[in-house]
Amino acid sequence: MNRLQGFTLLFQLISLSSDWGVTSNRADAIRLAADVTRLALEMLFLLTVGPKAQMALCEEVQLPSGEQQKGMRLLLRCAEGSLLIDSGVQKAALHVICNCVCDPRVRVSS
Repeated sequence: MNRLQGFTLLFQLISLSSDWGVTSNRADAIRLAADVTRLALEMLFLLTVGPKAQMALCEEVQLPSGEQQKGMRLLLRCAEGSLLIDSGVQKAALHVICNCVCDPRVRVSS
């Protein structure tokens, strides 16, 4: 995923989709922006199970606006609601963050 710059593409998609909801006040555009952002975050949730993918979140990403930002900072912005005010987006961002900071659950078979 790193060689193909998949994380960079997902973060750029999250950044771009948040602009769709801001520039248009139409309800369908805001819903589309929230859905695209949530789906990109769900992909990151699945990818961040391994430590290599978690380390990729600490790297700088070139956003479409031209600024450099770490992937984790973009996740935190999603979780706090500064990109899009949508509970599904916030929940998906928190799931990704939990993947990175929590140990995997140990299941004891009985």
